[in-house]
Amino acid sequence: MLAIAPKRVVVVFDDVVRVAPGNEAVRNGVGSILAGRPRVRGNVLELPLRPRLGSGEFSVRWSVFSDDGHQEQGVLAFGVGSGPSPQSVLSASNGVSVFGVVMRWLFFIGLLVAAGLALFDLLIWRPLARAWLATGWIAAAFIVASLAAVALVLQSGAGASTRFGLVVIASAAIASVGALAALLATVERWARALMFLTALVLLPAPTLAGHSLDAGRSWIDPPVDFLHTSAVAVWLGGLVALAFVLPRMRVAPELATAAAHRFSRFAVVSVIVIAVSGLGNALAELSSVSQLWTTDYGRTLIVKTALFGVLLALGWASRHRLASGLATLRASVTAEVVVVLGVLLAVGVLTSLPPGRAVRALTPIPLPIPSQLGVSRLPAADATVIGRRDGRLAAAIAVTPSGAAMATFIGTDAKAADVGAVAIDGRPTKTCGIGCYIGRAGPGRLVVVAHGSTRLEFDLGLQLPANQLLSRVNETYADQRSVVYVQHIATGLGATVDALWKEVAPDSFSYRIKRGSDAIVIGNRRWDRDPGTGWKRSTTIKSSGFTPPWGSTGRLANAHILRQQGKTLTISFLGADPSYPAWFTAVVERRNLHVLDVRMTAAGHFMRARYLSWNNEVKLEPPS
Repeated sequence: MLAIAPKRVVVVFDDVVRVAPGNEAVRNGVGSILAGRPRVRGNVLELPLRPRLGSGEFSVRWSVFSDDGHQEQGVLAFGVGSGPSPQSVLSASNGVSVFGVVMRWLFFIGLLVAAGLALFDLLIWRPLARAWLATGWIAAAFIVASLAAVALVLQSGAGASTRFGLVVIASAAIASVGALAALLATVERWARALMFLTALVLLPAPTLAGHSLDAGRSWIDPPVDFLHTSAVAVWLGGLVALAFVLPRMRVAPELATAAAHRFSRFAVVSVIVIAVSGLGNALAELSSVSQLWTTDYGRTLIVKTALFGVLLALGWASRHRLASGLATLRASVTAEVVVVLGVLLAVGVLTSLPPGRAVRALTPIPLPIPSQLGVSRLPAADATVIGRRDGRLAAAIAVTPSGAAMATFIGTDAKAADVGAVAIDGRPTKTCGIGCYIGRAGPGRLVVVAHGSTRLEFDLGLQLPANQLLSRVNETYADQRSVVYVQHIATGLGATVDALWKEVAPDSFSYRIKRGSDAIVIGNRRWDRDPGTGWKRSTTIKSSGFTPPWGSTGRLANAHILRQQGKTLTISFLGADPSYPAWFTAVVERRNLHVLDVRMTAAGHFMRARYLSWNNEVKLEPPS
């Protein structure tokens, strides 16, 4: 909820992006509020909004192409004025396209078969037969790779604006040249060299277009991925040659058997390289073991690994049939080819999915937002922080044990507020950015910040470090079965909201706003009611469960005990999200660490919550 309508929506990513179709911003239930085309600068997407939006609820969908070719979308909602937290009426789609997976599959088949047959010819066939392998199969593989690459580019819509699109477009051109060279290779000697060259040049394409070059990856990941692709090409090319190419060339049985024996030695090395490099890729793509079963990427990786296990068994059987000749060997080799195609289908799915390591729920990414919000710099980790209302402004003080002090002022527009000359404990200050002033506090526990005719007093209290205590308060909060509290919010512009909240574990809550709307959420079902109307089923949502008002993750520094009064402790701290400065003071029970009272000071947002009960029997039922 915002006091003043924003001029734009900014989405910051951890890598460069491109604008994709589907960006939208609407007033809920009315129409578009976009003021122009979305634009991207590096890793920042900006959606300009129309001026003078007025009060109401709004929904935004952002849509971008990542550099590895994935189209990614997300939604958010915001409200202007007062009222309950708005819900987005837009939806996002990040599903895997069946057509895209099939085209990736065909692209990998064509690329690996072309390169694999070329390597089989160079490493195995010509040293034995002193002749060229049939080039028709290589030409067909090139054609499949080229057509699939063109279809992939058209399907993704990213074009040459992303690394993925650029590599796939180049691959389509190279494969086309390779197909032409393979067709001419039977009559032109130079065409044979060009055919082999294009086949080998295509091999790095999956690495160059894929996840191994994403931002934040190690320098070792691309070489490992390339080794993996090359080893698969050697294995698949040999299998296709033994199962399909050599039998149709009607070569002498003893020559075909010799080729099988020679290939088996390369196959053993290839399998070892595939296994080791595949493990390296998995370790790079996953950040925890649990992502094997908690992410689509991990589950697909399990399927791929199971198919690889079947391949190992078939390969062992084929190796023991070498003495029986190619005719007997062909059945098991053909079965290997079929299973490899299944593995490549799993690869097609994997490359269409974000890696498991990309799932970083609630992990804050450093954003260029604090300076825009008015926090020129965050307080020192050991500073005691207190926030309070200063008319329409949010004011805060941060004082270190050595006495270094920093005063911060933020306006209702969520930007730094220049309040002119500021004194801390009667001494002039220096500026540390707009709305930021540094000086020294006196020896007492009371710090006075003055500007103009305004005099603000901050009682630093005991200043006892309490970061670990705050973590325990968070854990206690999350472990509750129910909680009931009343909340008062003032916007700084005169608007106020009073509400009664009930939360029930694991994922249900309700609120009733005085002279306002009501809501009930049970699991992923939601009902809303405006004054004087009946209940309505609303957009399906997913409740995030029990979370303290200051957030449960992120920066939990600056927590200090201000007072110890009988059975209670008063703690002050900065909110968990450093990109949105919010100062909290919480009163908790010493015995069970239940929160009794919370006050928050933020940009245009001054809140107090008084907790009425913990762990009582509270039932939330769908409205009749």
